[in-house]
Amino acid sequence: DVCSSDLATVDATGVTTLTNSGASTFDVGAVVSGSAIIDTSNTVGAVTLATVTTTGGMTLTNSGTGAYTQTGAVSAGVTGDVVVNMAGTLGAVSLGAMSGKTVNLDVGNTIGGVNASGTITALTSATLVLSSLQANAAALATVDHAAAGTGLTVAVTGGILVDALVINDV
Repeated sequence: DVCSSDLATVDATGVTTLTNSGASTFDVGAVVSGSAIIDTSNTVGAVTLATVTTTGGMTLTNSGTGAYTQTGAVSAGVTGDVVVNMAGTLGAVSLGAMSGKTVNLDVGNTIGGVNASGTITALTSATLVLSSLQANAAALATVDHAAAGTGLTVAVTGGILVDALVINDV
C-alpha cells in the first residue's frame, strides 16, 4: 500500500502544529500562522514543504528516510525565531530561503547531502551545524541589522572542508 498525506494550504492565527511519521509521502503547501511546528521525523517517504510564514517562531524538524524538499521560503519576519533541524535525515535535503530574528539550521549527520538554494537572513544571530558526511551549500546574509541597531553573530560548526558558505553584512 502507498500512503500519502497532502495539505494544500493551512491558514491560522494561533499555533499550527503538523506532525507526520509513517506516510510514504508528506506534502504541505502554504502555511500562514502565528507560529508553526512541523515535525516530519520518521516519515518513510519524501517530504515536500512549500512556504511557511509566521509572525512568531517556527520549528521544522525532519529525520526521515526520504528526501526533504523546501520549495518556498520560510519566514518569521524579524520578530520570530526559526529553527530548522534536519539532523539525521537519510535522503537529500534541499532548503530554500529562511528568515527570522534568529535562524538555527542543523543539517548535521545528513546522509543524502544538503543543498540550500536560498539565502538565510537573520536579524541578530544564525547558528549553522553543517553535515560532516556530505558537502554543504549554504549562503547567509543579513537584512537591516545595522538599521535595527544590533550586530549579527554567526556560529558555524561541522562541514567537510569543501562547503560553500557566504556571509554577507548588508
